[in-house]
Amino acid sequence: MRSYSRTVVSYDNLYRATRSQISLAASDPLVTSKSAAATYTSDTAYNPDGTVASTTEPAAGGLPAETIQTKYTATGQPTSVYSGTSGYLQSASYSAQGQPQLLSLAVSSATGSKKTDLNFDYEPGTDRLLRSYVTTPQTAPCKPQGLTYTYDDAGNVLKITDEPNRASGPVSSTRPQGASSARTRCWRRANPHRSTGTRTPRTTP
Repeated sequence: MRSYSRTVVSYDNLYRATRSQISLAASDPLVTSKSAAATYTSDTAYNPDGTVASTTEPAAGGLPAETIQTKYTATGQPTSVYSGTSGYLQSASYSAQGQPQLLSLAVSSATGSKKTDLNFDYEPGTDRLLRSYVTTPQTAPCKPQGLTYTYDDAGNVLKITDEPNRASGPVSSTRPQGASSARTRCWRRANPHRSTGTRTPRTTP
């Protein structure tokens, strides 16, 4: 059985971990074959309010070491995540309750760069997630994914339907093929806290 250990090497004055290590057993085949190092070290820096300012990850799997930085709103929600000139989360918007409404993912903010937007709609009053859907400029007006959620009165999820929408008209380089047909997953509950199973009824394309 392969094993590894995680060790906290150092803390700051507020007892937050600033350096940690993952160590593989010397006999691990990945180590003996030199496919992996015996020890990997990660560093974490913090903002004055306690949010993570940056993390530095070691080189591994053919990828170089990387320092990932995060910026936040005044109330502590991430607005961008980036590494040098390359990005992960380009922008974000939140509701008054702090729930994410739009997350824009892309490696660059330059005009023409490929990006993916994650969108979220909530039910007024309960703040339950009603709909989450994916949009991209590359596949517009198609939505690659469109999930809608149905709940019981206690807030348990009863049904999730994935219904990506299609563009009308013939497929072309500017009008891509629409996504697959809608699918629905339902939950049956014996009591308010335990699910007894799920089912995916057949839907019409």
